[in-house]
Amino acid sequence: MGVGVFSESFDGFGETFIADTMDLLGHAGYEAELTESMKEDGLCELKRLVDDEGGNLEAIADILQKAKAVTIRHLAADSSTVNIEDELQAVLEAAHALGVEGGCARFDHKNLAVEIMDDAQDLWGSPLLIIPATADFDAIDGLRNFPQYTEWSINQRDQVWDDFIYMLQDTACAVGGLSVTSRKTDKEMLIAADFGGPYNWLNIYAKQWEGYHWIIGVAPNESVRDALMELDENDKDDVDRFIDQWSLRPNIVRKELDKGVQLMLEALRLRAKACDFEPKYRTSGYTTNSYTLPEGQRLTRAMEKAIARLQKWDLSLWEYA
Repeated sequence: MGVGVFSESFDGFGETFIADTMDLLGHAGYEAELTESMKEDGLCELKRLVDDEGGNLEAIADILQKAKAVTIRHLAADSSTVNIEDELQAVLEAAHALGVEGGCARFDHKNLAVEIMDDAQDLWGSPLLIIPATADFDAIDGLRNFPQYTEWSINQRDQVWDDFIYMLQDTACAVGGLSVTSRKTDKEMLIAADFGGPYNWLNIYAKQWEGYHWIIGVAPNESVRDALMELDENDKDDVDRFIDQWSLRPNIVRKELDKGVQLMLEALRLRAKACDFEPKYRTSGYTTNSYTLPEGQRLTRAMEKAIARLQKWDLSLWEYA
């Protein structure tokens, strides 16, 4: 976890939780999108290679992408009609096209497998690249233009972040809140939306943290927090000024803000789960654990109930206006 798990209490008025993005941005997400992009025959071929080669899908995909400069027809050619030296030269040219440094290559004609070696390595050591010669390149042609994991992850992160912010804003709008389109930050977090009665007293916050651990926060906005922290509740004049400004007694404001924070946190955890994020809480400075949340139709029903509770709470605030 590096420097630890990010958390923020918003001066004691709010709370954060983690929306883990591993399934969306990690290897599982890559493999899921890769398989979704393949035609049926290509997908069957990939699965066959995974079984035959004993590797995972990403590793096989990586191998085949690197091998796009080598045709299966050339590798599987009959030894009686093709010159082995020509085939070795083709492998070396493919290695150069793939950006593999060095010039050592071994072509095992019996097993129809190619190993391209870096010239600084032992020829019989671990190869930089193994191309399974049994691969049906025509079946998996769609894989040739699919990005490798590193490139995919970088591109995917921007899209998932946009979806993440939309999820927060859409949840706020469902209970009368508003999206915040500026890049304003508070407590080192982006303010994504505000909500809570006629004055929109609460904010929803977002932050990318420690790779896959993104953060969702809910708290009263800075003006409300400052007013409550600066208030001397033993000073009648101070309390009267607070009531003039906020239309409510301080104890009622605290109670309603507390309730709104917890209701929105509950709704956002459920919404995050439904959008394939994994909601987690901090168990120590460096460890986390997942919330126990419903699945399937039970998750949908729980979300609907959470939003209904938020809407009821929001309407109750208008009675004070």
